[in-house]
Amino acid sequence: MPARPNTTYSVSAWVQGTPVYLGVTGGSCTWTSASAYSQLSLSFTTTANQTSAGLYLHGWHGAGTYDADDLVLDGPGGDTPDAPGIPGAPTVGTVTDTSIALNWAQPQAPSPATVSTKTTSCAPPSSARRFACARP
Repeated sequence: MPARPNTTYSVSAWVQGTPVYLGVTGGSCTWTSASAYSQLSLSFTTTANQTSAGLYLHGWHGAGTYDADDLVLDGPGGDTPDAPGIPGAPTVGTVTDTSIALNWAQPQAPSPATVSTKTTSCAPPSSARRFACARP
């Protein structure tokens, strides 16, 4: 998703199933294994140079199905790229009885944004049935 640097966002979803995870790529995650709908929610803050963030909502492999409803992301949107500029100084090219060719310089494309990425994992501890979310 597009995001603004140094900005706090919150995300939530109503889910049911065994288990269901909601998280931010490279950040925190939360989970539940409730059989009735319950709300998962978390907040995250982008870094100084971060212009996008990855969100995920998933179940555990082989653990059955889950349901999700009312996924909400709260926070400002990211900057959208500017529309191409109006070409400057068009020049007349070839003129025929049915057409006139116009030529102009291609506007220079903006440089791509730098995106900071990290990885995170949500995995079951080796000796328990509970699940933990942790940063590597």
